Amino acid sequence: MLKVEYQGQFKKDYKLAVKRGCNLKLLADVITMLVNEKPLPPKYKDHSLADSRNYKRMRACRIQPDWLLVWRPEPFWFRALLLFLLSLKHSLRASAAGSCFLHNMYIQ
Repeated sequence: MLKVEYQGQFKKDYKLAVKRGCNLKLLADVITMLVNEKPLPPKYKDHSLADSRNYKRMRACRIQPDWLLVWRPEPFWFRALLLFLLSLKHSLRASAAGSCFLHNMYIQ
């Protein structure tokens, strides 16, 4: 099981998502599955972004059709690190330049 550390940007964007009325349970469900190292169900369309050199080793999934979560698994000393890079919801992007969720998750 992975331990979660939230970055300041994640906290700001989480507050924005709450204010905008996003269904945060969907995000929490996906993060919980990733923390517990369970495979995501096919409905989330988990995929690699390896085709782009800017997104090497990154993965993404669709929380909703217009909501994308991007993360990168990283080795960190003797522990694995999941770096959650961003979570974009297109409906937020128009009014708030997107919702960017950043946090690190470490194996204890």
